[in-house]
Amino acid sequence: MLDPGNRAAFTEELAPPPGFALHHAVGTTFTLDLDAALAVPLALTRFSDDDASTGEPRAPEDGDAQPDRVSILAALLGVSERIDIFTQAGAMSVDRPSELFELLGPMIHQGALPRGGIIHPKVWFLSFTNIDGERRWRLLCSSRNLTFDRSWDAMIRLEGEPAPQDRVPEARERNAPLVALLRYLQHPDVLTGRLPDARRQKLARFAEELAEVQWETSRPVKDLRFHALGVPDQPAPQLMGTRALIVSPFLTADGLYALTRKVRGETDVVSRPEAFDALGDTAFTGMRTWTVDSAAEAQEDAPTGLTGLHAKILAYQTTSTQSRLLIGSANATGPAFAALTGAGTGNVELMVEVLAAAKDNPYTPAAVQESMQALLQPHSPAPEPTEEDPQTEELDRLQRALLQLAARPLTIEVTEENPAGEEETSYQLRVTSTDVTVPARIRRLRWHLLPDESLGAEHLPTSEDPLILSGVALRSISPFVRISAEDTAGNRVQAVLMGTLIGDPPQRRESIIASRLADPQRLMQLIMLLLDFTPGAAGASWATGVGESVSHPDGGRHFPGLLEALLRALNHGAEGMAEVHRVLETLRRSPEGDSLPHDFLTLWDAAWQAHLQEEGIAG
Repeated sequence: MLDPGNRAAFTEELAPPPGFALHHAVGTTFTLDLDAALAVPLALTRFSDDDASTGEPRAPEDGDAQPDRVSILAALLGVSERIDIFTQAGAMSVDRPSELFELLGPMIHQGALPRGGIIHPKVWFLSFTNIDGERRWRLLCSSRNLTFDRSWDAMIRLEGEPAPQDRVPEARERNAPLVALLRYLQHPDVLTGRLPDARRQKLARFAEELAEVQWETSRPVKDLRFHALGVPDQPAPQLMGTRALIVSPFLTADGLYALTRKVRGETDVVSRPEAFDALGDTAFTGMRTWTVDSAAEAQEDAPTGLTGLHAKILAYQTTSTQSRLLIGSANATGPAFAALTGAGTGNVELMVEVLAAAKDNPYTPAAVQESMQALLQPHSPAPEPTEEDPQTEELDRLQRALLQLAARPLTIEVTEENPAGEEETSYQLRVTSTDVTVPARIRRLRWHLLPDESLGAEHLPTSEDPLILSGVALRSISPFVRISAEDTAGNRVQAVLMGTLIGDPPQRRESIIASRLADPQRLMQLIMLLLDFTPGAAGASWATGVGESVSHPDGGRHFPGLLEALLRALNHGAEGMAEVHRVLETLRRSPEGDSLPHDFLTLWDAAWQAHLQEEGIAG
């Protein structure tokens, strides 16, 4: 909730339970910062991260070495095939390029709704497993995007496990909106890129397993309900009661009316001052209005302080002891609740509803408001609706135009070139887009591949008029495109898009990995992290110095604990063994292969053969 003493760092909520490791994670976010996305694999593997003291993704600073940390590389290698993140096309951003984003690429899927509106849910579905094959599930539904934003947010966390056979029909009925959301986000009319068959099949299995999860509840919770707003054929919640609390940073008159028209008593609304003033005081007749107290926020410690409201909470008192509490992504606006307001276009949202009944019910409007009262102050909306600042309004319109443009699929076809006299292979890129109509509001457009500003143009190519880029270096190839738009007033907005790479050279990923592991010490650190990525074995530290060591031929490098880690991995059937093998094979094919410690390779080859025999695989 918004209780100042009841905080949870987002990345800590992703961490696997003790003795378990990630099986699969699927997340959704409206806005996505690529730097923040690097924290997700790190949290899901529990690899150490000495620089992250708060448990939250942090924005990189000048001179920050965060993108090169071995722990992040190990996490990306360990779980990138088990993570899928769905986000709104045109709402992705980054301050500074990093080659590690290329390892994030396969797990990010952009989409745009065919009839307008935005992909707005902020939910994570997490599946974990242990060495005995047991499964645990977790659902995190919140108002928080995957960014560095420091606003006040709200989150609900549910733990679950596969339902007993006699409870499967009940579980399937309850989870149907969750499954419908996952399937809709993968629909060809929604995705702006191609979802590889292997990922699509894994996501289909994941959705089927999610359908049969039984979520844990405790008193006074009587029932759980899920609402996938904006997903076809999904009903809207029925919102009514004798008292209501609405917490929403954004408000519209039709949205507010839809949420309060069946309330027969008092209503409290918590929002931002500018949201109240934009509607004027007549929109809140008979309601009490509140904002987050800036003085209370100022008392927060600077390193971890939060500022601004971003939480979305709806609470309704239905009887003297019964209540309904909804937490998720939906603001009190027409687009969020289009099914209730009759708006022509609506967003996709997810809300989790808790139905509770008890004498001392902690989920009533009064109890929820009391939990956050220390942060609130009364607010009197402006007598008349205030007009939005003209420049802000123009920026909003330009941003919407860029979102509209970002919905068009972009394809980047890669072919190998061999120019005469060139020792290093170069590549040709053929860039095309479909149905490109630049909105009239955009006067000037510029885009380029994220790693290289010279690889771009000031127009979007089409299949009839493609853009051909020749002599492109391997490490300059990328599906990520930075695009900027400018209007006639000189306002400028930008975003990062993802194109579909066709013919992506497999050695592109390998070269990125190899370039970061030329130092044997960094390689050994990575290997120790990967070997410990095993349910039941995770958490053993390579830095303890326990066990045998392997020396580098120069006599100056020692890697304590390696033999112990290998034996532990063999004993537990570590999934990290296969990833270590792929990394070493990559390095052996690269120029950096000469730096590999020979003693270690001898030991590794023997361990790998033992692993293959244990798994019954021919060497």
